Order: sequence, then structure tokens, then C-alpha cells
Amino acid sequence: MYNNCIDQACKEYKERNLNGMLAWGDFNCSNLKWNENGDWYFDRISDGEQESLDVVNKNFLYQNVSVPTFQLNDQVQKSFLDLVFTESNTRITNLETGPVLGEDI
Repeated sequence: MYNNCIDQACKEYKERNLNGMLAWGDFNCSNLKWNENGDWYFDRISDGEQESLDVVNKNFLYQNVSVPTFQLNDQVQKSFLDLVFTESNTRITNLETGPVLGEDI
């Protein structure tokens, strides 16, 4: 569903000749990893994750989060769930993650 929203946002960005595009959220792509250059890699991915990568690649989007955003606790970073996509790798210059919200029970 969110893939269709990203496609539509990219279409509007291009058709209206806007000066920037930003999409962010919890994409739940726990098997995808992203390096500091915004390049993705994986060992295995689901069909939904592949669909998300296809949308990102089709629209030439840059993923700005380079550290895992889902954490079990302060010592263990697990996966990239919260992602920030832009049309340019210069749109965001500094992105920081905060402390773990809640407690692992």
C-alpha cells in the first residue's frame, strides 16, 4: 500500500516540478540493510521488501537512514524499520536516531 503512495508522490513531484520530495515512515523491511551511502544490501528478503526496493529503484530515490532504527535495547540494534527517502542524496545532511522507546519485556 505505501509503495503506491510513494509512486504517487513521485509522480506529483515530477508533474508539478516541485523542488523536493520526502517520504518517511515505518516500512517494516527488517531484512534490508542500508550503508552510509544509501546503498541497500540483504541476505534474504520477502516479496514485500522486494516490491519496496523496486519502487525505490524505479523512482531513483535515495534512502537516508544508515543505522538500524529498531532496537531491542540500548545495546542491541536490530533492523532498519524507519526509513527516510528523498529525491536527492543532498536533501538531508544530518540524521540522528534517539534512545529506545519503552522497555523490552
